[in-house]
Amino acid sequence: MDPGPVETGSGCVFFQDGAAKVTCMAWSYNNAKFAVCTVDRVVLLYDEHGERRDKFSTKPADAKYGRKSYMVKGMAFSPDSTKIAIGQTDNIIYYIIPSAVTCLLWPAENIIVFGLAEGKVRLANTKTNKSSTIYGTDSFVVSLTSNVSGKGILSGHADGTIVRYFFDDEGSGESQGKLVTHPCPPYALTWASSSVVAAGCDKKIIAYGKEGHIIQTFDYSRDPLEKEFTTAVTSPGGQSVVIGSYDRLRVLNWSPRRSAWEEAKPKEIAHLYTITALAWKRDGSRLCAGTLCGGVEQFDCCLRRSIYKNKFEMTYVGPSQVIVKNLSTGTRVVLKSHYGYEIDEVKILGKERYLVAHTSDTLLLGDLNSNKLSEVAWQGSGGNEKFFFDNENVCMIFNAGELTLVEYGSNEILGSVRTEFMNPHLIRLRWLHWSDVKNLTSLTDIAILFSFPFPVDLVGGYNIGTISHDSKIDWLELNETGHKLLFRDKKMRLQLYDIESSTKTTILNYCSYVQWVPGSDVVVAQNRNSLCIWYNNDAPERVTMFPLKGDIVNLERSNGKTEVIVAEGVNTVSYMLDEGLIEFGTAIDDGDYSRAAAFLETLEMSTETEAMWKTLSRLALEAKQLHIAERCFSALGHVSKARFLHETNEIADQVAKEYGGDGTDYYQVRARLAMLEKNYKLAEMIFLEQVREGLLLAEKFTLGGGAHSLAMGFARGGGGGTAKSMYLGRQSATIMYVSFPEELWLPTAMVCHVALWRAGDLFETIRNPQKALECYRKGCAFLKAVELARVAFPAEVLKLEEAWGDHLVQQKQLDAAINHYIEARCSVKAIEAALGARQWKKAIYILDSQEERVAVKYYPRIAQHYAALQEYQIAEELYIKGDRPKDAIDMYTQAGLWEQAHKLATKCMRQEDVSVLYITQAQEMEKQGKYKEAERLYITVEEPDLAITMYKKCKMYDEMIRLVAKYHKDLLSDTHLHLGKELATEGRWQEAEYHYLEAKDWKVTVNMYRVNDMWEEAYRVAKAHGGANSYKHVAYLWAKSLGGEAAVKLLNKFGLLEMAIDHAADNGVFDFAFELARLSLKQKTPEIHLKYAMFLEDEGKFEEAEAEFIKAGKPKEAVLMFVHNQNWDAAQRVAEAHDPDSVADVLVGQARFAFEQKEFQKAEAFLLRAQRPELAVKYYKEAGMWSDALRTCKEYVPSRLEVLQEEYDKETAKKGTRGVEGMLEQARQWEQAGEYARAVDCYLKVQDPSNSLLVEKCWLKAAELAIKFLGQPRSVEVTRLVGPQLVAVKKYSAAAELYLNLDLIREAIDAFIEGEEWNKAKRVAKELDPRSEEYVDQRYKEYLKHQGKVDSLVGVDVMAALDMYAEREQWEKCLETAAKQVPLQPWALGETILDLVLSGAQDLVQEVNIAGPLGNSDHNIIKFKIPVAGKTPQQPNTVAFNFRKWNYTKMRALVKQKLKGSVPKIKSLQAAWKLFKDAILEPQLNCTPQIKQHSKRTKKVPPWLNNKVKEAVSYKKASIKKWKLIPNEENRKEHKHWQMKCKNTIRKAKKEFEEQLAKDSKSNSKKKNVSTSEAGSLLNNQWGHWMIERLKEHSRMTRPLQKN
Repeated sequence: MDPGPVETGSGCVFFQDGAAKVTCMAWSYNNAKFAVCTVDRVVLLYDEHGERRDKFSTKPADAKYGRKSYMVKGMAFSPDSTKIAIGQTDNIIYYIIPSAVTCLLWPAENIIVFGLAEGKVRLANTKTNKSSTIYGTDSFVVSLTSNVSGKGILSGHADGTIVRYFFDDEGSGESQGKLVTHPCPPYALTWASSSVVAAGCDKKIIAYGKEGHIIQTFDYSRDPLEKEFTTAVTSPGGQSVVIGSYDRLRVLNWSPRRSAWEEAKPKEIAHLYTITALAWKRDGSRLCAGTLCGGVEQFDCCLRRSIYKNKFEMTYVGPSQVIVKNLSTGTRVVLKSHYGYEIDEVKILGKERYLVAHTSDTLLLGDLNSNKLSEVAWQGSGGNEKFFFDNENVCMIFNAGELTLVEYGSNEILGSVRTEFMNPHLIRLRWLHWSDVKNLTSLTDIAILFSFPFPVDLVGGYNIGTISHDSKIDWLELNETGHKLLFRDKKMRLQLYDIESSTKTTILNYCSYVQWVPGSDVVVAQNRNSLCIWYNNDAPERVTMFPLKGDIVNLERSNGKTEVIVAEGVNTVSYMLDEGLIEFGTAIDDGDYSRAAAFLETLEMSTETEAMWKTLSRLALEAKQLHIAERCFSALGHVSKARFLHETNEIADQVAKEYGGDGTDYYQVRARLAMLEKNYKLAEMIFLEQVREGLLLAEKFTLGGGAHSLAMGFARGGGGGTAKSMYLGRQSATIMYVSFPEELWLPTAMVCHVALWRAGDLFETIRNPQKALECYRKGCAFLKAVELARVAFPAEVLKLEEAWGDHLVQQKQLDAAINHYIEARCSVKAIEAALGARQWKKAIYILDSQEERVAVKYYPRIAQHYAALQEYQIAEELYIKGDRPKDAIDMYTQAGLWEQAHKLATKCMRQEDVSVLYITQAQEMEKQGKYKEAERLYITVEEPDLAITMYKKCKMYDEMIRLVAKYHKDLLSDTHLHLGKELATEGRWQEAEYHYLEAKDWKVTVNMYRVNDMWEEAYRVAKAHGGANSYKHVAYLWAKSLGGEAAVKLLNKFGLLEMAIDHAADNGVFDFAFELARLSLKQKTPEIHLKYAMFLEDEGKFEEAEAEFIKAGKPKEAVLMFVHNQNWDAAQRVAEAHDPDSVADVLVGQARFAFEQKEFQKAEAFLLRAQRPELAVKYYKEAGMWSDALRTCKEYVPSRLEVLQEEYDKETAKKGTRGVEGMLEQARQWEQAGEYARAVDCYLKVQDPSNSLLVEKCWLKAAELAIKFLGQPRSVEVTRLVGPQLVAVKKYSAAAELYLNLDLIREAIDAFIEGEEWNKAKRVAKELDPRSEEYVDQRYKEYLKHQGKVDSLVGVDVMAALDMYAEREQWEKCLETAAKQVPLQPWALGETILDLVLSGAQDLVQEVNIAGPLGNSDHNIIKFKIPVAGKTPQQPNTVAFNFRKWNYTKMRALVKQKLKGSVPKIKSLQAAWKLFKDAILEPQLNCTPQIKQHSKRTKKVPPWLNNKVKEAVSYKKASIKKWKLIPNEENRKEHKHWQMKCKNTIRKAKKEFEEQLAKDSKSNSKKKNVSTSEAGSLLNNQWGHWMIERLKEHSRMTRPLQKN
């Protein structure tokens, strides 16, 4: 268990500085809410993410005891997570209870369990708002907990008793009552799935078994860091227990393998203090701990997490519980094993909708959409199951030859079937909902599984039947009721199987498409090019067929329409089914036979309708709905049965009237129904129960001989045809007619027809076709007549077909007559028959093939039918074909389809006629009061103004406004105002108010109410719709209209009295203001006087205003008034009399006036008298008189002088040339006044690009003043500022001179270098800073390189010069210079060796180069590097070479030997130097003796140090000591004097020494003691010749390249 992130902000309960105990916490059952109650009795509500959403305070049982009279001890959410229960110590939950509540649970809906301080555990019913005691003890209830299912509770008491109680023991057989006595009060008490865990102040955790025996004990009493256990909680799965104590949470996990609790590592949190409450989220993902200091810590309880296909998050919160979260929608499902088994991997299948998970002994399934979960017993099969999710209610699992079904949400297997062949197309599952039609009290769900070849009842668990078939099945489907089965085999034959009768019928020999119509028992199939429809599957021979040109692709039913979608090539065509016939089947399925009969009554008689009437009659008789059965037989033409049922219904109604009930159970009714069913035995038995009725029956039905036999045969055979034929061969028809019971009498015509049929057969037998045909025709046996005529009389076939059709029409079999009329080529009769049979499509088909003059009169009749079916498009086409467009327009108009009507009218009529037609019709509807229809017509012809006028005339203002808003939005406000005025005139104030407000003109509304003295309404409107102060203004006007005390009372009522006074005074109504103030707020009187005075001042009545100002106690305002009007005498008078402090203001006013009059001296005098010199400075500055401003500021306000100067500088910079002149003038003034720092700043600020000479003079003047009169830091700062600017304008000497004046040597050198005055730079460096000589030389080299002056560069850096010659390809110059300079041998003058570079160590000398000559000497400077180690030698003595005793002859020989043969291999100058060095050093060791040299540390004294320098240095040191001792200006200047003199003395001494040194070097003749016999010219040397040749060769090789 790892702690989750602690939420901050509004979503976290923060820790307090002191004790602020969290008394209780609770998670809701739906995991969406978390409640926390703190010691301040406030309940905080959080969402699942820890964000705070709400809070509310609890209330005491009686408010008089105060909020601190109780504590909240328990809190629980209802199971539906919509309510929360709170238990308080002041004896209340929802109602008063006899004792303080100590703990609380809400385990089930409407049931709250709570413990009391008196020891009782009570149950509160939230429905009845009553409570009752479950059980009672004598000890305080300290804790309550429930088991995982919530069906049982445990209570812990102060004496250690733990009591168990079950609402439902769920078959466990566990005992109730006292379970065990714990050693201490069990404040921490939980009921896990396998045991009870209790803990308390003895620091022991004890786990008890189901009957109270101790299973385990965890003893922490010897742990000094452990405190008492205060609370505990169980995980929702019951597998883990968490116990809280001080700064610690202990976790126990149940191990099913060991059947014991295992302790996990405790979670220790420093400074958490005592844990007072624990709450575990219902899905197990979060644990919250409340502490003594008011904080709540949240922990994430997760064993592991995984992401499934980047769409779902799996959180394993326990071994047997997994939370599956959809990452896209955020929805969560908690998958949990109810048996506590560990869940293996969870999979999401079936288009990512269904969950599948395995445990060791069960299988878990779930539907993510409906949140239905199931767990069924399932033995491991190695994961070989195949899951099918075609049905949204049931999961099909196929494994090892067995098909198993599991219903989502059920923990039992629904059913299973053994089958070796698994195909989801051959398995159908149908859920049936049967209900008692009469009382609708029971509802049973029955599932029928159909897996070919036998259906199975899943509720009963038995096979309904077995079907044998001679071919394999490739498709099957059950109907909605589960009574019929359609299946198709491999030979494409379509079969219909009746499950109840176990009969199989082939209804199509070839079927390419078949489907049940959704929600009905209608079958739609395709047989090659025919669409086949069975509206009544009880009569499969009754099929309706339509020709098709394509293939059926779909069947759609929606919005009261059923369409068959057919793909005809690239087009898609829909065929409409008869919804009435479909609805009949639905009504039959629902058992609503009245609705079914009503549907049939709307249909014309046809073969399908006849079959439906028969079905309905049978079902109505079975349901004993005799009136409906009577109606059915009447429709079918069964007069005798209809009459018989009519008599039966009269008997039943009479009995029902006399005795109650429906009368169908009366014995006569039951007997007559049995007789109708021809079950005379049953009728006899019913009558024998009633003796008298039995005797009467015997007398009535004593039938004799052949007649009795014929009647029995007729009754048993179910039809009289065969019996009658047989009987006619023996006896007369009259005997049969008389002998039948009255109930079975048949019409005489029937007997005649039968006789003629028999006669026709006889004539055909004796080969008399003419007579036979005549008998068949008279006997209406047209089938036999047509068959005979086709053989014997072909010309009579058409007449017979027409006669057959006429006969069928007479028999009301119009549908059957159609085809015969077509065969007889009687199109008109065929059309009439089709129309009479309501075969509209067939009629259209026939009409389309007829001439227009014949068909035109029939189209409107068919169109009326489609119009009645709301098939307006088809009806329109038919009306057009029938040349009746006006009827089509009327149809659309009556249907309210104005747009279609207008479209059609526009197409078929002129626009003017359309408008006239619609407007006329609209006016008619307007007269009839059909305003909506009239409006539609007006709008259709784009005449909304007529509709608006209509509504206005009818005073239907709402409709009028609606149209104006839609079609004249710009006039909407004006319309509202107009209506408002009309309504106001009529005194309809409220309606007028509505329209005024809709026009957003509330002021008119208020004014309307004001004019009519309806102040309350005016105030209401202003307050509701006006601005923040509008209602106050209305209240003010209201009060003003009242006046006096009434006004004061009204304004006090609204709290607007003071505001009203202010408003009156502000608006000049001073009389009303004074009146209100006098009656209520006298303290406001001075304020009113003040406002009145200001009003008089504005009016120019100054004398009156003066009096009012003085009454208001504001004489200063009077003074200012006179000052403003420049009446100085009056101002002075009032000020001296009433406000002496304002005298200064008068003077200031006079001064301002004097400034405006250009009387500056007078103005300055006034301001000085008023002691306001800063104003004088301000006025001077505004007048541009900066000199006077600076003067005044310096004299009277010196503290602001610097700021004023800065302002002046900015102003001067803005003025350009005029500003420069002013700046120079100001600088000269500062200089004359001795303000040198300000003068320097002024000179530096001078900027004039057009006069650079003036600017340079200013810079030099600033530097001169700074050096003369300012200190060293400021002088250096000014010089560093001026110097670069002089350099920038190429005044290099002036800049260098400035730098030298302040000993800024390097800056002076840089200035000379910038001006390319190298001699001056070198001289300055040599005389004043020898360390800078190398810097100057380096800059000079860079300059020569940059300028390309190679000849001059040779004397400075020969290597750089050679490189530049090579880059420029000046090879002769390069060779000439190299021949003179290359150090291949010691440097020579002529052919005499002058100098050698010798060293005492091999690597002591490196990178030897030639520099220029030293002064006027003929020797060049040799530069080389000597690496110096950074360590001081340890030995005081060193070894050195004694060159005085050097053997030069021997060394020369050794050097020649070394150099012999090595010279031609040299390719570079460095290599030559290395060879020369190696050739010299090794012979040196053999030819030069060594001596020991002692180290002598002597202080070097500069050769130029003479007595004058020493004296100057001593004086300088003395002056600096004096200045440091007494740091005044005199000593500083003395030190500066000796510092400069010391520098000049040292400079002079160095110069004299160098001049003397040069003079001595020229006059001193050096002696050459070394033999020169073997020294020769460089050119005569082998080495030199080789190098020159190589250079020449290189030159020859590169020259052609340059030419190319």
